[in-house]
Amino acid sequence: MIPSSTLVPFSLEDFNPLVEAAKKDNHMVLYPSHILKNNDNDIIGYASVCSAPVVMVWSDSKKMTALQSVRVLHEVEDKLKLMGIKQYLMPCAKISPYFKYMPKLGFSELGESVWHIKNLN
Repeated sequence: MIPSSTLVPFSLEDFNPLVEAAKKDNHMVLYPSHILKNNDNDIIGYASVCSAPVVMVWSDSKKMTALQSVRVLHEVEDKLKLMGIKQYLMPCAKISPYFKYMPKLGFSELGESVWHIKNLN
């Protein structure tokens, strides 16, 4: 028999127990919107449903200079700040000419992941 679980809206009271549970399972917590609880009311996971500020940027490597790309990034960050956002996620492919500059631009690497996309019909 598969144990049942429930996805419930996240509250600030859940944050520390969620971080502790995730850390024990070698995971980090990013922008939780819902937590997953089992029948014993234990936190067994979380979901971030449309709550993570993500920035996707493409800069033509032949038609833009590095300086122009950095200026665009600063412009994007200014818009985020006006929205009250204090932190955001930005994927960068290892083959990108900008990958090696991400730490110099103030980014911290979260670890290696492969992004997937799924169309919903």
